[in-house]
Amino acid sequence: MTNEEVLKEWDAGNPVKSVEMGGLGEDYEYVIQFMTFEFLRCMLENDNYDRVENDIMFSEYLDSIANETLKNYAIEEGVSSHQWNAAGYIAGMFIKLGYEKALEKAPEDRIITIARRK
Repeated sequence: MTNEEVLKEWDAGNPVKSVEMGGLGEDYEYVIQFMTFEFLRCMLENDNYDRVENDIMFSEYLDSIANETLKNYAIEEGVSSHQWNAAGYIAGMFIKLGYEKALEKAPEDRIITIARRK
């Protein structure tokens, strides 16, 4: 499955695979995963991920590409910097390696199935 295909599945509310990052409960993890797929959408639209060279630039990059949906969601949900950066990291791996290869690189016990809440 490509990045574009997984976004279509996510948008339709169908279950998709991702990588657990929070470990602090279902709602906390859902926020990370929602943002992951929105960051993926933003990265695909901006197509300049390769310019990111270090963590400081990465954080600035995430801030610069976040669309209004993502920014508003983060404010409404009180998103932590850990959630913001974890979501960006997963989306970044999807962009750099492709969705399927990124999942293959993740530890098997951290692969989860999640669907977008309507």
